[in-house]
Amino acid sequence: MKFAKVISLAMGVLFVFSALASSAVAANSFFTTPSKAAKVQKVPLVTAFNKCTGANTSYDSPFTASACVPPINDAAADILWGPKGVGSVSLVLKSSNTKDYNGNTVADSPTDSDIIITLVLADIRVGGDTTPADNALYSGPMGGGTAGVRITSTGNIPVATNGSGTTANTAFPVQDPPGQDCASGKCKIITSSDATVPGVTVDGEQSNIEVGVPLTSSSGQVIVSGPSGDAFATPGAFVP
Repeated sequence: MKFAKVISLAMGVLFVFSALASSAVAANSFFTTPSKAAKVQKVPLVTAFNKCTGANTSYDSPFTASACVPPINDAAADILWGPKGVGSVSLVLKSSNTKDYNGNTVADSPTDSDIIITLVLADIRVGGDTTPADNALYSGPMGGGTAGVRITSTGNIPVATNGSGTTANTAFPVQDPPGQDCASGKCKIITSSDATVPGVTVDGEQSNIEVGVPLTSSSGQVIVSGPSGDAFATPGAFVP
């Protein structure tokens, strides 16, 4: 798998997505966001290897750590990166939009803001072989994904002071819309936060959405799933 030479490390919280759905909202002391809120985020994807839970060796110095041999990616039985494999996931805030993620016109309402989620993959091969260059290009569905999120928002907790609060770290599932399958090794899947949880992105509310926070499950912090639901890719860095 070849990737861009610009290295983007994915450690701890992967990125923070600040959504201000309405400019009419007054500044709130809870939100000391950057002067330009992060309304667009795009991160590269790398292979999501299984968590090492039964170490049988250790990593070489100077970075010493327990390790598992061999490395395993459960989705490899279904799909693999080809020699020119590349992938990314992006989030784009649409505020007070009048179209849904499929471009269909919708009636204006207090909950018409949305976060568009786009997954792009290229040179995805049929799995099951250790030499992916010999494998056929993959055509078929992906398996959605999961992101560990922590949301701090105005008005999301009615009993709290000013109605603001921070959620516990929560798994936010993302389902692939019907009909958006991969074809000839290329995948472009577009969905949104409201398509997953209707009304989760609300006009008139400030939200600070931390994506990639730790979860108690072994599935990882941000996961793109293969067709059988196994972890395939995750945001990170690939050093060629």
